[in-house]
Amino acid sequence: MSTAPETTAAAVTASSQNVSPPPPVLVDIGSNLGDPVFQGSYHGKQHHPSDFLAILSRARLAGVKAQLLTGDCVKGAQEVIELTKKYDGLYATVGCHPCRAYEFDQHKEGPEAYLETLSRLIESNRDEVKAVGECGLDYDRLNLCPRDVQLRHFPPQLTLARKFDLPLFLHSRAAHEDFIRILKEDGQGLRGVVHSHSGSLQEALDCIELGYFIGINGCSLKTEENVECVRALPLDKLMVESDCPWCEIRPSHASHPYLSSLPPQA
Repeated sequence: MSTAPETTAAAVTASSQNVSPPPPVLVDIGSNLGDPVFQGSYHGKQHHPSDFLAILSRARLAGVKAQLLTGDCVKGAQEVIELTKKYDGLYATVGCHPCRAYEFDQHKEGPEAYLETLSRLIESNRDEVKAVGECGLDYDRLNLCPRDVQLRHFPPQLTLARKFDLPLFLHSRAAHEDFIRILKEDGQGLRGVVHSHSGSLQEALDCIELGYFIGINGCSLKTEENVECVRALPLDKLMVESDCPWCEIRPSHASHPYLSSLPPQA
């Protein structure tokens, strides 16, 4: 979650008047509220009634003013766009996750038609869609999608960001060299965030040098090395995300002690 500017200004005013500042206003820049688990479904089986509304309410009580819901493929993007139209404070991304890049080739009318479907989703939902993605490269899970397929279908998605003047919601895992090369070759002048960073400090700095923000969540803060990496990054280049329901900070994480002062509802 990123802190809204008005909250920072209000805190400064409150401090000068020796009164308690208002609670922070947060924006979760990476949320997966479209995942079936929020409807009580796990691995295709219904385990409990939907608790979607309760989770949305809890987030708002914790100060989360808005959430950017990740669209990871055509179907996923359609689903999160529908949620944004039902509930205030929800916005969407549209793109194809690198582990699903095979969907371009599986489309019955070919990869160009798949890209055009993504484009139409953005064009017809401009008020709801705030970023292109999740797109990028993931060499840690090549069992889900081969490297050559990912490399083929990442650059065309950058054209959508340019076409609609939207920021990118990017994914890079164990693929830094190719990821940076493609951004330099095909992403000149684009902007956005490299979400869920879990790589090295130098990798994060390489992204910042190209003008991108770094998104952090629980998976970004597992080890002491992770924590030191985040500590070394410029604060104004960080964005905070939940990446819920997958990337919470767990008791085994090096960052867990820093949560001790949070209110129970968070």
